[in-house]
Amino acid sequence: MVQNSQAPAVVELLRRSQLARERLSVDLAEFKHRIDVPGRLKDSLQSNPTSWIGGGLVAGLLASLAIRRGRPAPEKKRRSGITGLALTAASAVARPMLKAWLGNKLRDTLAARTENHPPFGQG
Repeated sequence: MVQNSQAPAVVELLRRSQLARERLSVDLAEFKHRIDVPGRLKDSLQSNPTSWIGGGLVAGLLASLAIRRGRPAPEKKRRSGITGLALTAASAVARPMLKAWLGNKLRDTLAARTENHPPFGQG
């Protein structure tokens, strides 16, 4: 009599466990589908190619409008004639002289600083 009363309980537990396994396998398959982003994108691209192309065109248009450059600055007028030639020649001659003068000034300034302050650890 004890086995007859336990048998339906065991059968019920087996039936519940089978249903739970089936629900778990369905839930697992759904979860795998949700986390498979590349697969979902591929399916979406294959099912709606025109929407993806249109969306890409609109996004490209909006990006190009957002990153648009301003108008280019007008070109500077170049001096022509004898004045332009004289200024160009003077700047070509003055550059090396200015560079040498600045180099000498910098060297003298640094030398004066090192004379007033001994190197680290020697004071």
